[in-house]
Amino acid sequence: MSNMVIYPSVHLLPVPSVTLPTFYTTNSYLVGKSEVTLIDPGSSKEESIETTLSYLKGLSGARLTKIIITHRHPDHIQGASAMKDATGAEIGIYESDARFLANQPGAPPIDLTLKDGDIIDLDSLKLEVIHTPGHASGHICLYLPDEQILFSGDLIVGIGTVIISPPDGDMKAYLDSLKRLGDYDIKAICPGHGPLITDAPAKIQEYIDHRLMRERRVIESLEGGEKTVRELVKEIYTDVDPQLHSLAERSVTAHLIKLETEGKVSRHPKKKGDEYFSLILDS
Repeated sequence: MSNMVIYPSVHLLPVPSVTLPTFYTTNSYLVGKSEVTLIDPGSSKEESIETTLSYLKGLSGARLTKIIITHRHPDHIQGASAMKDATGAEIGIYESDARFLANQPGAPPIDLTLKDGDIIDLDSLKLEVIHTPGHASGHICLYLPDEQILFSGDLIVGIGTVIISPPDGDMKAYLDSLKRLGDYDIKAICPGHGPLITDAPAKIQEYIDHRLMRERRVIESLEGGEKTVRELVKEIYTDVDPQLHSLAERSVTAHLIKLETEGKVSRHPKKKGDEYFSLILDS
């Protein structure tokens, strides 16, 4: 994909980033007319910064005033300091991520500590902050009600699904965040990676259904006896390249933690340090 106007006052700028396969870029978005917000700078490479600044200069009368980061993962936050230095824009992130970054060497300075329900003013446009934990505890989406557009960060991506990696990743919180989107009239989703999603309700339901399907497969596999995470992944993720199974192990672990919390699964440390999981049968 290349830089483009995808909706009035919404510009897509994919930037090369160090991210998880199968992606190689992070989607940055410029939103607004005269006062513009940059969502997820994504790359600290000088070439990427210059490309974004050049694109911004091409927007007649536009001035970058805010840089909003959907979550603290490197492929979304990198470039924020350089863009702030170049433009003077304020950097905003969710409050728990702001506290985390305050103790991290080299982290960008945070000017705006965001909370669920905050409204970011962009001239005549407004962006609503929606706290959507799951992929990360401090993850937020941004909702543009005038256009019924959701900037989803890594809650939803354009191709495939999202890694849920404990301890900061939480499968129950992730499903709750997806279900919460039903409270919003969303026409399209601008994801943190991959192409624009034009049938938002269908994609949200697809994501919910997919996670519940994986959970059912975990339970079905454990009905055959106790297993390790690695054994569960090998049995369940037959549709996934084995080279990606190490990533799938993180999501299976997240499912198991959810099921354990719900009293449906128990864990048993065994030989060689492996943990085995088994179903808790109804008495």
